[in-house]
Amino acid sequence: MKIIKRLSLCILYFFVTISCKNSPEIEIPEDIAVMEHVAAFSGKEAPKGAVSFERVTAFGDTEEFYFGQLGAINVDERDRVYLADGREGLIHIYNGDGSYIRSVGGKGGGPGEFQSISSLEADDSFLYAMDIVQRRLTAFHLDDFSLAFTLNPGNEQDGIAGNPVDFAVLSDGN
Repeated sequence: MKIIKRLSLCILYFFVTISCKNSPEIEIPEDIAVMEHVAAFSGKEAPKGAVSFERVTAFGDTEEFYFGQLGAINVDERDRVYLADGREGLIHIYNGDGSYIRSVGGKGGGPGEFQSISSLEADDSFLYAMDIVQRRLTAFHLDDFSLAFTLNPGNEQDGIAGNPVDFAVLSDGN
């Protein structure tokens, strides 16, 4: 009888000890633990704040065209929005309020045409578009969006070798 009593007490003690034990501490990998500004959260905590989104304007299809595939995006100092359409090789141009102005470019290999627009930039005079397939930079005048010039920076004759995918316009226009 004493053995059954002791065995019962041991089993009871075992289950009480197991059930009262704190949840195991999560082990954070050393390479993560040494990082600055990184915190681990259990996922059970309530959010500290809320994020909400408010639609201000929309850019997209119009009666003149259907938007194909969104690519590069840029906004100039006049708040005009430039959206590259990868499927059609076009750059769609909108006012800041979302109203459509026009499109420039087109699919092809001729002047002002594109195969794959990788990036867009605008300064105070030109809208620039990099075509990574044709390895060239095309510029359009901002006043009427006519073709201004084309550069081939990936051409070894111009002193730059390689396949550029991006570019930046300096404050002096270069």
